[in-house]
Amino acid sequence: MIAQEWRDVLFLNYKINPSALKKVLYDHLRKNLSDSVANLVEVDTFEGWGFLSLVSFRMSGVRFPFTPVLPFSKLWELNLRTYINYKGRKGIYFFTLDTDHHIAKWIARTFFSLPYRYRFLRASISKNEYFFESPGSFKVSAKKTKTALAIESYHHWLVERYSLFTEEKGKLWRGDVNHRPWKLNYSQITSLDESLQEEFFPGIKTDFDSSFYSEFLPVSFKPFKQVYP
Repeated sequence: MIAQEWRDVLFLNYKINPSALKKVLYDHLRKNLSDSVANLVEVDTFEGWGFLSLVSFRMSGVRFPFTPVLPFSKLWELNLRTYINYKGRKGIYFFTLDTDHHIAKWIARTFFSLPYRYRFLRASISKNEYFFESPGSFKVSAKKTKTALAIESYHHWLVERYSLFTEEKGKLWRGDVNHRPWKLNYSQITSLDESLQEEFFPGIKTDFDSSFYSEFLPVSFKPFKQVYP
């Protein structure tokens, strides 16, 4: 359905009490789904914890089947996501996907029912340094390394997910994605100032757990499927 490239991807991962996460997730789902369906979406946990991830990256190379790369397809993105399970299918749920591209926001909201928002984003990425900012809500500086991360069960649980879920007007959709296994490198956060979690999880404590980095991953999405009703 659509192909794209993800570059300079930085993951910031946080532990959260799964009961607190479930309440916020349920409230979001209930904006568009019935109680019974919202309750079918389960928080996926690892060693008893729920997780949130803040993910910043650069998207490029966007194209549809039988088209060349779209000329306006370079953009920055910052998303806040969690990890869920719906009827045995593990996936990702996005609380927000912020981008600095108006057309990308319109396409994602119109054709994929994804909660994109337009925000001013800026970044500076060199061989060893990573800087990304959404003024007023997110600012991170990190040291990149060439040291490959040994993929353990924790990392695999976080990143090797091949479905996302989204909802709109009483319908629940699943989008499946194809990509090779992630190659992750160690990263060291040197400064971090963010309030994006507080925007969606006011007053709820989260604990920073890990960060890692990936230089490049090509992906392609299959057509989204309506999984309810």
